[in-house]
Amino acid sequence: MANDPPTSLRMGFGHHQARAAGLGGIRPSRSPRQFNKAVKENQAWRKLRAECDKDGGWLRFVMHWNEEGLGAEEILVSLTRAKNYLNWKRIGLSTNSYLRQQGQPF
Repeated sequence: MANDPPTSLRMGFGHHQARAAGLGGIRPSRSPRQFNKAVKENQAWRKLRAECDKDGGWLRFVMHWNEEGLGAEEILVSLTRAKNYLNWKRIGLSTNSYLRQQGQPF
């Protein structure tokens, strides 16, 4: 069978043999840690897209942070903190009380 002319049927080799034979487009398998990181990044991007759809004014900040090289999870945390800070300022609380609430020294 291996010496027969090629057909459209797959011969049932595994990914390792296919990669060794030169088949492109197959990436190496990821570890569970890498897979979990990718899942969390995708979830964070979806949440960021939803936030930007709700309020388009945040899109510039998200694009800027992305160009700076921040990951989706870091951008989501920064966006959440910025929104919380604006809400605190809107209701008239001081910056010191906001920082105390966030657990940061002031």
